[in-house]
Amino acid sequence: AQWCGQALEWAEMADDSRLAAFVRMRRAAQAISSRQGDYAVRWAVAAQREKRPDHMRIHAIAALMEAHGHALSGDASNADRALDRATGIIEARPELFDGDPTSDRYCELPLYLNISRAKCQLELGRGDDAVSAFNLVLEDLPDDFHRDRGQYLASLASAHLLVDQPEQACVVANESLAIAVATGSARTLVELRRSMPKGLTRWPDLPEGVALLAS
Repeated sequence: AQWCGQALEWAEMADDSRLAAFVRMRRAAQAISSRQGDYAVRWAVAAQREKRPDHMRIHAIAALMEAHGHALSGDASNADRALDRATGIIEARPELFDGDPTSDRYCELPLYLNISRAKCQLELGRGDDAVSAFNLVLEDLPDDFHRDRGQYLASLASAHLLVDQPEQACVVANESLAIAVATGSARTLVELRRSMPKGLTRWPDLPEGVALLAS
């Protein structure tokens, strides 16, 4: 957060509104990482203030972060509205201007939209929608996105638990675990260790669950 504060100050002093919007968007991302939904929303909304063509990629990503922030706060209506706003921007295919700070930092925007939508559905407890959304993400994910695949498989496992599909959750979780170990992804391992023991408590004698939790 300290470097973001300094970067925002420099951007404002240089009258670089695009960079300032990007830094605000990054502050929103930091808030999402710490699960501070309201804080994420405030920064994401601030990143969308300037209505200029060279800001639109930042607006799209910031709108997705706004949606995630609303989802973290349990505000489904505003999450859906922010997702719709981001969809409109992305479907209009915003131009990538020279010097855009989002360049090479994010995957293709349509994929990023699908990832964000899946995360929001999971946060909002929409199990069926989350299962469908994460399956779509995994279908579209580039082959070399190994760590990401493991991470989204872990999320898909949680979505299966929401819709009372513990066997499928365990299958997916085992695949996620194998990728996490192979890639050294501590983030995915932490997620699996957090979500699966808690999620499987309703099925304590499920053989697949017992084997997974013992691994």
